[in-house]
Amino acid sequence: MNRLEQALHCLQKVFALKTRLRALREQRPFARIDAPAVLVCLLLGVFTRGSSYLDLAQQTQRRRWRRLCGLKEAVGDDLFGQINGLQINALLDLEPIRPGEDECAAALRWLGRLRRMCGPRFFDAITADAWYAKGPFLRTAQKMGWPWVGVLKGEDLQVFQEARQLSQGRKPAALFEDAERKRRVQLWEVKDPEFGQEYGQAVRVVRSEEQWTETRQRGGRRRGQVRQSLWVRAASGKLDGYPAGMIYQGGHRRWGIENKAFNELTQSYHLDHCYHHEGASMLAQRLILLWGFLLFNAFAPLQSKLLALGKITTKALARQLNLALEEDRTWEQWCQSG
Repeated sequence: MNRLEQALHCLQKVFALKTRLRALREQRPFARIDAPAVLVCLLLGVFTRGSSYLDLAQQTQRRRWRRLCGLKEAVGDDLFGQINGLQINALLDLEPIRPGEDECAAALRWLGRLRRMCGPRFFDAITADAWYAKGPFLRTAQKMGWPWVGVLKGEDLQVFQEARQLSQGRKPAALFEDAERKRRVQLWEVKDPEFGQEYGQAVRVVRSEEQWTETRQRGGRRRGQVRQSLWVRAASGKLDGYPAGMIYQGGHRRWGIENKAFNELTQSYHLDHCYHHEGASMLAQRLILLWGFLLFNAFAPLQSKLLALGKITTKALARQLNLALEEDRTWEQWCQSG
């Protein structure tokens, strides 16, 4: 069983992928090719990191690609523009920002939809950057049932000033080595400062000083340079029973959306490429990209021992999946399942 066959078998066995694809409702009038075939083609494009609809159309010239997708013949790139509508890095959903509104409004609409679909216990807490550390957003998140950790940057905020003043000159509440980020960390904690009238509740603030050595090459020589960063993070009262170190860890987790989502999707999955300029199609393509990204990241660590051992990269695994189409296989487990 080659890499791609293994991936498809895993996705069918664990997620009943083909069954779900067959349940897809068709909304295109006079569709020449069934929607499941188009969607499989798009998902294969995510797995093999195709760069555009034109690239996908060229892939359909491959006989084995067409067999896996259920295509009788190669298709043009215009077909794809007809679309409307463990520890795994999971991108749950996306929410477009509507004209005239800010990110907070879109984020709250997304959280509301997620709560209606999955309930408040679907995840434990929310971590957000300084843009969302505002009374209305935090108060609404709290009412939805989620405690939160947010970065504070605005020196004009009452809670920022109070926490900084109360922690000055005191011994740190915690001192440790963060092995994951390779830095030495000191934490100070201030309990029950008022966040402000917009929030109307006391919060908990953890201030951190983080120091590490960054190696840089200058004049042909590698030199270590000591770097330092200062952070102030607030947390809702529901997290009072947890140690300051957990607030520190939760605050750093917000960088996961940058590193594991935007950076990786842009650099490896062509997130910045606009496949089609019709609004519904753009949204649908982004959702398919997120779905393919989730399925790939579910398969990769669970089924690839070499990846788990750090002997190959996800990029190399994607190339193996692509090259597997050149092998003379019947693909019976995929084509006859579901």
